[in-house]
Amino acid sequence: MPNDISRLVFDYSKNGKLVDTHFINKLIEIVVNANHLNNYVKNLVFSNLREADEGFAVAGYDLIGGNILVSIDAINKVLENMEYSDRYAYLFTDVEQIFRRNLIITQFILHELEHAKQNKQANSKDTDLETKLLKASFRESQTIKNPKVWELIFKGEINPIELVAYIAIKKAKYEQYYKENPSERLAQIRSYKTITDVLEPIKDLVPNLSQFEQASLVEQMLAGYSYDWSMISAPTPIYLEGLGYSNIWENLDFYDSNIMELQNKVADKYDLAKRLILGLPINDKEYENTSNWLHSSIKY
Repeated sequence: MPNDISRLVFDYSKNGKLVDTHFINKLIEIVVNANHLNNYVKNLVFSNLREADEGFAVAGYDLIGGNILVSIDAINKVLENMEYSDRYAYLFTDVEQIFRRNLIITQFILHELEHAKQNKQANSKDTDLETKLLKASFRESQTIKNPKVWELIFKGEINPIELVAYIAIKKAKYEQYYKENPSERLAQIRSYKTITDVLEPIKDLVPNLSQFEQASLVEQMLAGYSYDWSMISAPTPIYLEGLGYSNIWENLDFYDSNIMELQNKVADKYDLAKRLILGLPINDKEYENTSNWLHSSIKY
């Protein structure tokens, strides 16, 4: 899959072309076919521009309907803003500038396609840790989709007003803990990982951009981690506890109420990269070393 996306990005960028509707359709086709997502990505819908917390919402994934939503207006706004106010522009050659603009939009769409993959994974019978975390992240959406829930509503055994109120509360919590949310972190990390894979065959052509995207990937892996009382707080337990799913965290096979024992048990089970990807506890030294590498990169 990365090689197919690489060819698509290369063909556009080498000819000075920026992302358009054909590019978007082709990108989605590549990812859907490679991951067998036909049941989870039904349509590509070009939507109107809407504002997001950190700028323009370029793309979205409709978990219920299975639609990928893309705003061409927002894409044009992002690209226009980059042309006049890109604080990283000085790092790149003219060739790299074109590639970077196309890859930024590519990453937005890959992020939403990751949510489609997660939807498929959350519907599976897998019991690995990542699937458990995704099931927790998608719990309210899965509830809405569940035909048994609607059957109970029609029978009068579930009060629809109370259900709507419950989902609204959970949605507010979801937004409050957005940066710690496993599904959002995974979508960011995996989409940036795909970007670095896409650049691998052409890294000699765009060396600065390749290094920059490697740094961006590590940056996403550290997102959600923070210092709390001289300890490193990991995003996943913060999210689960914040959403009221502490039981999920406490029932994991590595859980320990003693933070130092917990760090040791998690480290015995997963390497540092895997822990960062899943938002699991790491120690101060691991955080410091990773952060130091990031701040010595071309991006900083």
